[in-house]
Amino acid sequence: FYRVYLCLLLLLLSGNSKAQNINDSLNNELKKKHLKPGEKVMIMGKLAHRLYFQNQEKKADSLMRLALLTANTIEDGQYSAYIYAIKAFQSRITEKDKMITKKLLDSATFFADRTSNNTIKGYILYCSGWIDSRNGKPNEAIKFFLKGLKLLDKGHTLQDLKYKANVYSELAAIYSEWEDTENFGKYVRLGLSNALE
Repeated sequence: FYRVYLCLLLLLLSGNSKAQNINDSLNNELKKKHLKPGEKVMIMGKLAHRLYFQNQEKKADSLMRLALLTANTIEDGQYSAYIYAIKAFQSRITEKDKMITKKLLDSATFFADRTSNNTIKGYILYCSGWIDSRNGKPNEAIKFFLKGLKLLDKGHTLQDLKYKANVYSELAAIYSEWEDTENFGKYVRLGLSNALE
């Protein structure tokens, strides 16, 4: 019962876009001559994240190395935080050494403390919760998710909405597993409302 609603929510949030068109679009963005270094880092991170999910790990790793080199030249920590978070996600997905994942996440958190960008700070907290959830620590995950939502609620960008959608989905999944219908329903409704927004 719960899983049906959760699947519907995930389908609504994921959209029906073509992967290659998005990759092409991101590659075209990277070719623009007047991109600021921070913009370039964010685009490289998005593209690498997509490439990982398309089993193009070598290409993604190469892009991530370049993104991190560029990010480390920028004083604002949001760019390095974003890249380290993506690397932590990928490390956990491929089930590499848990210590490597922890170090990457610690680096993301370190750089998130060196920015005033609440969207990135919220994203790093989402990442922390996501990893804890997959490591069998749902209570810790919920704490990170709720802290992340507080920061993401301060912004009204499309990126804030996307990250909030991910958090709502994760919270609904945890409460579904616990058969907590009240909280499950709460986060499904919030997720649907967020998707419509």
